[in-house]
Amino acid sequence: MMKPLSAIFLIAGLLSACSGLSPKAEPLGVDNTERYEDGYQNWKRVNSEPVIRMGQKEAWYSFLSPQARVENTAFAPGSVLVKEVRHIQIQGEDVKVVGLKMLSLMVKEEQGWKYLAIDPASGQPAQNVDTDGCLWCHEDRKNSDFTFRALESL
Repeated sequence: MMKPLSAIFLIAGLLSACSGLSPKAEPLGVDNTERYEDGYQNWKRVNSEPVIRMGQKEAWYSFLSPQARVENTAFAPGSVLVKEVRHIQIQGEDVKVVGLKMLSLMVKEEQGWKYLAIDPASGQPAQNVDTDGCLWCHEDRKNSDFTFRALESL
């Protein structure tokens, strides 16, 4: 005879498996031994000035890995893009870019982009970051391989 608590977990598992909902994106998707972002500060910087996001109080710099390359109209598998997310301080009209908050990564695989959020202090997946939000924001950029830059300028 099944115990009541076991039955609850079994039913919950079956319902979630059959619900048709897709699972959350893996925040890291690797076995914690591969560090896609190692040495990113020495990669090609895409933007010379930070993208300032006043609402989020953030500044963004983007970097392309040395192996990043465009084939036809899309990045080739193995390409890595790192978005360095920094805090900003606002005093009147002055905006000052300060400490590193998070690294957002796009890793191109055969089947498409993998989105990752990394805590730069630990090198582990950033807590409380839903990488599904990355996909939502990038999905309307299909003509530029889901990036926010014209590929020919990279």
